[in-house]
This record gives sequence, structure tokens and C-alpha cells, in this order.
Amino acid sequence: MKNYFTKAVSLLLVLLMTLSSFALVACNKDEGNTPNESNNDETPAQNETEPPVENTKAEINVANLSEYYIVRPDTQNKDMIDSVKALYNSLEETFSVKTKGITTDFILPGNDTYKEHEYEIIIGETNREASAAFTGELKYSEYGYAVVGNKIVIAGCSVADTVLAVEKFIADVITPNAGKDVVVLESDKYIQKVDFKFDTLSINGT
Repeated sequence: MKNYFTKAVSLLLVLLMTLSSFALVACNKDEGNTPNESNNDETPAQNETEPPVENTKAEINVANLSEYYIVRPDTQNKDMIDSVKALYNSLEETFSVKTKGITTDFILPGNDTYKEHEYEIIIGETNREASAAFTGELKYSEYGYAVVGNKIVIAGCSVADTVLAVEKFIADVITPNAGKDVVVLESDKYIQKVDFKFDTLSINGT
């Protein structure tokens, strides 16, 4: 009976480690971007300190915000909808500027309303290329925002993470810049990293 219990616990530990390892890249849907150099390491490579990357500053012209559409996924998720409304209200209250309004990422070919617009603030995982490129960089539970040309992307790995990303954007970018004509970002991309680290795994004392 003791041996059976020990084997069951061992199998459970192996299963948990396997699921945890998968979680590290769960948000990245491109299999080609899945790291493989850490297969023989006790600590996954993505947990190591990354080399410093030179920041590229970005600017958001406040007056131009009136040309932006706020785009969310075509979903009825209440948390997503409430978060987008909070962003819309924050932009108006802080900068006294109204955007073009809130819309979904639904596209109807040949239609002037349901299309991708030149200026967009994209929330969450959508069918927009800028959105897919940004979320493709995120690992499990990570979130952030980026300025990509005339697009501003705010997203996370899940709806809950996207809500955090919107809150972070409001706290970092909107609120501190009240009254300014131009918002200057020290980097055109911000990602809230999550540290997953496994130092050792012991099964039956080995």
C-alpha cells in the first residue's frame, strides 16, 4: 500500500511539472517561437536575466486621439467590455478628447464601418496584425502595451490579464500625463513579466 501511494505521488509531481512547463509558453501560439534550448536545464532559459535592450521612445499626440477607434474582440465578456469603457472614459476625462468610439474587430469586406481603421487602440487578442504580433510575445499571465505605428496595443494572455494591462496603461500613460499635448513613453513597449523558476525536482528522494 505504501509503495502504491509513493508511486501515485511521484506521478502527480511529474504531471504538475509538465503542466507548469507548458504554462510558460501557453500564451505564445507560434510553435516556432517556443524555446527549446532549456530542455536539459533545471531552470528554464526564459527565466534567466535577459540582456538589456535599447529602448525606443514613443510619442502619443493627444490631439490625434480624436482620430482613434478603440477596438475590442467581438465578444460579450463583461469584464472585457467594462475595461474598454473604463479606458474610453479615462481618455476623455484626462485629456478632454473624445475618440471615434468603441467598436469590435469584426470586419465586413467592402463595408466602411466594419473595417480596420488607420488609427486604433486595440484591446486584447483580436484579428489585427499588431495585436497578434504583441500577444505572440507574451508568456503565461504576462500583459502589457505597445505603440506600433498608428496603433496602440493593450493586451494580456487572458481577459483577466488584459484587464490588468488596461489598468496599467491608465496608471502609467494616461493619468500622469493630464494636461500634456504630447505623451512621451520611454519605451514603445512594456511587458509585465512573470517569473517561473524551478530550481530542483525531487522524486522519492532523488
